Parts: sequence; structure tokens; C-alpha cells
Amino acid sequence: MSRHLSSPLFLMSACAALVTVGAEAALGQVSAAPVESITPSGEREFTLTSHAGALASSRIVQSGFTTEGGAPCPDEILENFNIIGQTVAVPGFVANEECAVILNAPPSHYPIEITKIRIGWSSVFGGQGQSLEDALRIYPNGLPNPGAFQWEVEGPVMTDGSINEFDLTSAPGTGSRIVNGGPFTVSLRIANNMTPSSAAPNHDGNGCQAGKNAIFAQGLGWVDACALGVSGDWIMSVTYRQVECGQVNDCDGNGTDDAIDIANNPSLDCNSNGQIDSCEIDANPSLDANGNGVLDVCEPMSCSGDLNGDGVVNGIDLATVLTNWGICK
Repeated sequence: MSRHLSSPLFLMSACAALVTVGAEAALGQVSAAPVESITPSGEREFTLTSHAGALASSRIVQSGFTTEGGAPCPDEILENFNIIGQTVAVPGFVANEECAVILNAPPSHYPIEITKIRIGWSSVFGGQGQSLEDALRIYPNGLPNPGAFQWEVEGPVMTDGSINEFDLTSAPGTGSRIVNGGPFTVSLRIANNMTPSSAAPNHDGNGCQAGKNAIFAQGLGWVDACALGVSGDWIMSVTYRQVECGQVNDCDGNGTDDAIDIANNPSLDCNSNGQIDSCEIDANPSLDANGNGVLDVCEPMSCSGDLNGDGVVNGIDLATVLTNWGICK
């Protein structure tokens, strides 16, 4: 499905903006023959052409988000690629196919909110200008089946020779950007059939990591890009934040997480249940029947007949009484 420049789109900025290489200069940098040629369906070829010095790795750290409690939520970046030298453009996609990466955050970070997507996009000869593509998508799973997309925004505008960054927080997308577990998939859906001179997705030409790069190809569905002969990792990355990042348990209001308080002073949690005793008593005063500020379960056992304090009233206690029998001095 083709889109026109009047179609809905959202703001894009070219991050790590790249030098646009003119046709004459590009001819001196591009291999005389395609670096790779793969035929995923037997009906057409993906022509992968070396594009020297075009893309620079972009590891962007944005300003942190803040929770209601004021604690910082730092941005995190997920990416698979590692640009060392040449990058490779892949102008072999047809309409409605997808270029995708499979990403995974540390398990303790989930759920996460995807806030930005970045995509390396260039042509062999440069100067192709902007192109309006079909959509950006987030899928809940990785390969072999990412599932139905859970979020989509239509009409991303791609600039030739750039790592294009899209701020999803201002995008009129549909669905949810919250990912509850990994791995998950992020994709660019192509709008039009490409020609060898088209600007297209790029990979790093530095070895393809199985299970981390995918293509949705007509007639094949989702396929591991490495299995199709792609020799690098797609230059695609996301910025995310933890949904629960920065939330602290600070029941005593001293500005320090309760767990840290207890680690520094274990006596604050006499029953070792992970809660500060004074907060437990405030929430349920019956836990401290005598009102002395100590949880009843932590009070020493009171037994008037246990004279030696061993927790048992027995002959030893009686012997103590008999030994001291008589008038108290």
C-alpha cells in the first residue's frame, strides 16, 4: 500500500546526522559488485550494497523521566548492532514487508515503556530525500512468531543517510507501548516496492546474530534474517524506561528506601519480614499491646517462675528458691 506525503505522520529528527554522499563520491566508495545477493522466495533478490562511512553508531541518552515521588527514571537503550566500518543498505523490500529487530531488556526491568525508535536508513548513492513509509510496530514476542502487533503508528518519514529517531510519546499511535516481558520485536513496515537506488534499512555488516534480526517477507512470513543470508545486525534501536522505575518504599518518610534502612540497621526489623517495625505498629497498633514500641512477637517471653530465664520452670528454678529461702535481707 502506497502512502502520499499528505498521509498522517509525526515528528522525526535525524540523530547522528550523516554526510549525504553524492553519486560521484559514492561511486568511489561502493563495491563494484553487490556485497550480498540473497533470494528468499525464488522470485526476486535482496540486493545488499556496501555503503562505506555513511552511518555512525548512535547511543543517545535522553533526559530522565521522573515519577510522582521525584525519583529519577533513567532512559535505557537496547540495540544489537555494532558499527565498525562499512554499513550495508538493503534496497530489496517490497510493499508491506517488514524489517525488524528482536530485543530483550534485563528481566528485572519489565514491564517497560518504549519511548523512542531509531532506524538506520540510507541509499547507495545518497540524495534520495525523504520517503514516507508504512508504519512502525511493536510486537510482544520474538521469533519464530512475534504475534500480532500490540502498537503501531502510521507514516514514519525516513531521511536518507541518517539514523532516524522517532519520539513515540508524541506519536498518535494505536495500542500499547508497554512491554511486559521479553524478547519482543520492533519493526519498520515498508510502504513501496524498492529499486536498487532506493534508500533502505541498513545493517552493520559485522555478522548477523541469529534470533535477533528478522524480515517479514511476502510468501514466507516471519523469517530470521540471518537464515536469508543477511550478514549483519539491523541498525535499529529503542529507548525505554522501566514502568516501575524510581518507586521506593519509604514508610517512615526519611527519604531512604526501607530496604536500605533495614540493611543499614537490621534492628529496625526485629521479625525479619522486610518491614520497619514502627511502620507495622502504626498500621496495626494491636501488634504492640503494651505500647512500648516493640512488636509483641519480638518481646522476650515473660514467665515469673522462670528465675534463670531459660524459658522453662523446673527444678532448677525451685532449687534457686529453696537456696534463698528465708527472710529477705
